[in-house]
Amino acid sequence: KALHLGKTILNQRIMGINKFSYLDKSPYKSRISFNNTKNKKNVIFFAHDFFDAPHRFKEMLFADFYEQIVFFLKYFNKLKHLQFIVKPHPNSDKSNLDTLKKICSEYNNVKIINQNTSNKNLIEKRPEYIITNHGSIGPEFAYHNVPVVNTGESPYTQYKFTVLPKSIKELKKLMQNTKLMKK
Repeated sequence: KALHLGKTILNQRIMGINKFSYLDKSPYKSRISFNNTKNKKNVIFFAHDFFDAPHRFKEMLFADFYEQIVFFLKYFNKLKHLQFIVKPHPNSDKSNLDTLKKICSEYNNVKIINQNTSNKNLIEKRPEYIITNHGSIGPEFAYHNVPVVNTGESPYTQYKFTVLPKSIKELKKLMQNTKLMKK
């Protein structure tokens, strides 16, 4: 009964019917899309708002969201076969967006997309995997067989449909061998 209810709620979210309690509008109803970089696979990083409770759950690989994004920007800046895409949180205000753009501007292999880009469009792009700390985006993309890497605990990380590495070393190992994620 609970699985059926969960599937119904998830399907309604993805169709843009069920509004999220913490968002003004559904990220699945947007008509904004983005174009892939030719000959590169995408990794999408769903950025959290820098000022939005990074430690709301028990464990997290990084001290805060600033340290988290800087780690990934440095890591992906060295990888030329992947396009690192950053999607700001839909509720990010101007100061958070300005901070994010400033941090990302120091790195070449990053593309910031509009915070209102349709998640449906992103799923259709079939990213290599996505990264979030504890975002509700995790089960939504996992439902569409897109591998999800969490960098912190969330209400769903105890299940086996996303990956929660126990250390930075394990995180790097996963990102270097995506077959481990797909298992």
